[in-house]
Amino acid sequence: MMNKKMSSVATAIREVIIKIFPVEYQLFVFGGKLTLGDIVEQVMVECCKYAYDNTTEKHSLK
Repeated sequence: MMNKKMSSVATAIREVIIKIFPVEYQLFVFGGKLTLGDIVEQVMVECCKYAYDNTTEKHSLK
């Protein structure tokens, strides 16, 4: 479930993908089982993971 801010980020990611990548490439990539929504969700997960990894408290493995 996405809140308003997350929906805005997802929309921005979707718009950038559509604007930047050539149409032929988009048709090739999104012509099968993979959808644009799948890519947007994965980018958002990676952004969340990156933010968490950079803000969480670090501890020694010893």
